[in-house]
Amino acid sequence: MKKELFTKGEQVFVKEILNCLIPPGNELPGAGEIRIVEYLNDILNHSTELKRTFAYIFKKIQIESKIINPEDFKNIPNSKKENILKKIEKRFPECFNTLILNTYNGYYINSTVTNLLGIYARPPQPLGYDIEQGDLGLTKNVISRGKIYREIN
Repeated sequence: MKKELFTKGEQVFVKEILNCLIPPGNELPGAGEIRIVEYLNDILNHSTELKRTFAYIFKKIQIESKIINPEDFKNIPNSKKENILKKIEKRFPECFNTLILNTYNGYYINSTVTNLLGIYARPPQPLGYDIEQGDLGLTKNVISRGKIYREIN
């Protein structure tokens, strides 16, 4: 059974961060609007190291945001949220990159996003995929060698 690592309040906080990292736009949802918090919960349940990294970076974001608004990260204007995240990224690049990498991983494997992008998880046949016509001139040397295998009867 998976353990819920985020309280309801923490989920709101994390969703706000995710929406800053991948905001809604171009008919795509923001990362906080789809099940990325659940995805993060799943991966954090399997790695103590990731759990520590995320706890550390979230704490740093929380501390920085309390300077601007002691009440709630959610009520800070988006431009100030972005400034907070940029500061944290500069100070703690390795931890912040871990947050970004896992946010993007969760976002681009989410079925809502892949469907909106027209990327479908299916076998290549029988529907096939459109393949761009390439320059076959590069195969000239291989073709000029002739057959280099034996026919099997």
